[in-house]
Amino acid sequence: PFREYLAHSRNEHWFPLFKALFYGLAKVSGERYHLFVLVNCLLSGVNAVLVHHFLRLHLSAGSALALSFLYAVSGGHPGTVWTAAYLQFILALTFFWGALLTAAAYVRRPAAALLAVVGLLSLLSLLCNNFPLLALPALPLYPLAAGGEADRWKIWPLTGVVAAVYLIFAVGYLTCAGLEQATFNQPDLLQRLPGWAYPAHLLAAAWLSPFLYLVWGFFHFPPWVFGAGGLLLGASLTAVWRWGAASARRLALFALTLNLLPFLLVSLARYQKSLSQAFVPRYATFTLMGALLLLGLAAAARPRRTPGRLDKALPVCLLTLMLSGQLLALPRWQERYLAYGREARQLYQEVMREEGPASPEPLTRPWLEVHTPLSRRDVQAIGLFLRGGAPRQSPPVVPRR
Repeated sequence: PFREYLAHSRNEHWFPLFKALFYGLAKVSGERYHLFVLVNCLLSGVNAVLVHHFLRLHLSAGSALALSFLYAVSGGHPGTVWTAAYLQFILALTFFWGALLTAAAYVRRPAAALLAVVGLLSLLSLLCNNFPLLALPALPLYPLAAGGEADRWKIWPLTGVVAAVYLIFAVGYLTCAGLEQATFNQPDLLQRLPGWAYPAHLLAAAWLSPFLYLVWGFFHFPPWVFGAGGLLLGASLTAVWRWGAASARRLALFALTLNLLPFLLVSLARYQKSLSQAFVPRYATFTLMGALLLLGLAAAARPRRTPGRLDKALPVCLLTLMLSGQLLALPRWQERYLAYGREARQLYQEVMREEGPASPEPLTRPWLEVHTPLSRRDVQAIGLFLRGGAPRQSPPVVPRR
């Protein structure tokens, strides 16, 4: 039954809200894939606006506008918006940025209603995708970074809200998914200590990856991009710590922590597969916020003896170079996704033309083997669902593991 599919999980993830929204959209839009892409683009635009509002709290109007525009056109988005199912990551970010902005409003003017909104948005974020699960502690840390000593007591109400969200999520996960699902893909995940590959994956994903996407738009990075991105990260940290005020250094630490927290769990599940997993675009859309905040703080923390012309020309030149990297890399995204689309469409049409009962054996395609493989029966069932028809035969009942 569809309700059971929404509530239960067949892997380590549990996000019933996304499933309801995604398959509701699939039922409405049918096989018009461009509508999924349009929704992803529109929500990514909403996220860019939320990023702008947050940056505006700590940076000048010009810096916040330029950096949020860079967020909107950054290379992390093509690989996200062109994949329909990545609506889950986009929605999770929308609700998380909303929770962070509401927490910032609570720091300025405490109110019980704002705490309730923080909790609701945080829970909705987790129910769309579990990636921000360990990012939620950044919310009670925000008063330490942005407030003064008089605001530090606000850590505790925000901590209580986050704890309540964790409790609700844990009850739902254990009831619907079950504790055994937490290690579905890696049964021995918690039976050994992680090696050196874990911190390498953690730091690459949290701190290096977003700066690479600011320099170059395509996730297959040329070697020079690693040097340029690392240099930009190092220069930003150096500028903030050498010339920035104490408040700027606290915000820089918050930006680094904001990026690091979710990967404490994500890297634990991914580091054994490949270090390249640290640079996937869907994660970069989250960490770009911290990178842009750090970059903006570095631009504001200029040495006093800098010549006026250089002071104005350097940010413009840097922004121009970063935008050029996005535009030059964009055709590579287009080429890759057009190839994916052609192959997927050809396979789909071939399977839907077949007569008789479909085989339950997995289809063999390189781009299908990355995730849970589809069978011909699955493809036919999905096609008939989108077209509003009845299944040719009832699918077998798959026992829960």
